[in-house]
Amino acid sequence: VYSALDSVIFGRTNKKVFLYKGAKVTYGTMELEADYIEFDMSTNIVFAKGMPDSTGKIVGNPLFKDDIQNLEAKQLRYNFKTKRGYIEAVRTEQDGGYLHAEKTKKDEYGHIHIKDGKYTTCDAEHPHFYVALSKAVSIPGEKIISGPAYIVFADIPLPIGLPFGFFPNTTTSTSGLLIPQY
Repeated sequence: VYSALDSVIFGRTNKKVFLYKGAKVTYGTMELEADYIEFDMSTNIVFAKGMPDSTGKIVGNPLFKDDIQNLEAKQLRYNFKTKRGYIEAVRTEQDGGYLHAEKTKKDEYGHIHIKDGKYTTCDAEHPHFYVALSKAVSIPGEKIISGPAYIVFADIPLPIGLPFGFFPNTTTSTSGLLIPQY
């Protein structure tokens, strides 16, 4: 199901639909909103990005929602059938923590593979403090596992590095004796 506020253009030869301004595509439980969406009906691949307004500022960046998470991005390419995607400049909130990344891939299991990321509890668009992640995997509702990481305060990296990171990302709380688990 798709709609747009401005215009919907159908490509007869290439089986593509172009949606402009306030565009929305819904496929099962997944929903995508952006100011520009290009949907290829033969491959089920959707491409979305924001468009410049009258002042030249990019507005209407993609907002992706599914039953696991909500993502905001600069641009996005996603296959509705395989549930795999490539996302640029993503920002997502996961149970009080915020994850920012320049390059991100989402696999069919809902895992998010991140390159050049930031994990923080600061809700600002440009966080005041964060753990810089060279590469990481986020398993929504469970954990975030990263490779080499370092701490940054006010855009100044501290000389404290971590060979790897493990950030719990669960919504349940426990008390008492905690048994270690793999």
